Amino acid sequence: EVPRLVNTLEDRLEEGGKQGASELASFLRMGSWIGGDRDGNPFVTADVMRGTLRLQSSRVMQFYLEELHVLGSELSIAAHLADIS
Repeated sequence: EVPRLVNTLEDRLEEGGKQGASELASFLRMGSWIGGDRDGNPFVTADVMRGTLRLQSSRVMQFYLEELHVLGSELSIAAHLADIS
């Protein structure tokens, strides 16, 4: 995805008449270690990965439950509370 983004930016700059678009400076750094350090890092054990996955899945579930709660407050279950088209 990163090469596609860089290529798109370079193309857009060239379309806009900017010279030297092919010399686009580096602007993105990867900063996540989740899943990427199981290559010998002694501190990233199976327990660390399990804990990380547990934490991430908990946060994702909390996000969706909050979104569902907001949606539930906008929708009515009873037909007599909201007209049905």
